[in-house]
Amino acid sequence: MFYKNLYSTANKIKLLRELEKEAKIGIFDINFELTDKKLDINPILLQSIKLAFRTTKEEPKTYKELLPFYINRIENIVGNIKLFDKKRIQENKVRKTIYTYNTKTIQNIFELHGLKYSSHYGIHEDILKKFSDIITIANEDTNNIIDNDEINVDVPIVGINDDDSYDETNYDDDDDDDI
Repeated sequence: MFYKNLYSTANKIKLLRELEKEAKIGIFDINFELTDKKLDINPILLQSIKLAFRTTKEEPKTYKELLPFYINRIENIVGNIKLFDKKRIQENKVRKTIYTYNTKTIQNIFELHGLKYSSHYGIHEDILKKFSDIITIANEDTNNIIDNDEINVDVPIVGINDDDSYDETNYDDDDDDDI
């Protein structure tokens, strides 16, 4: 039982929140100061993160090393959803990677959430504060969505018969063909 829980998404999120607390950064905070200041993070926590995320990458020792480590852990949790944009630049012959929020994706996530719930039910209040400007834009866009009452589509109804076979019947009372 412990084995399954170790690799669960809920455990990964819990470990990520503990990392944020120990590193003294906020939820989804990618704009913290990137310094060579040594990180003081519990080695057991870092080992647990490496185990839960199934990684063998080097543990971050400074805040500069923490940012890519942190973003990779978030990307591991969200899967194929692209929350961050990466831009690589070169200044004074030094390569840098600049991370920014993918506002369009975040806006779409809140827009979809708004279609299911009338409020921001189930969203952590720190996340709401972090993305409040993006949420406002998403809420304004959801007001332009067509109501379900205005949609009129003939869809075949699929049912299950007593013998567990599927029955596709279009319950259209009209005998004339609608072409």
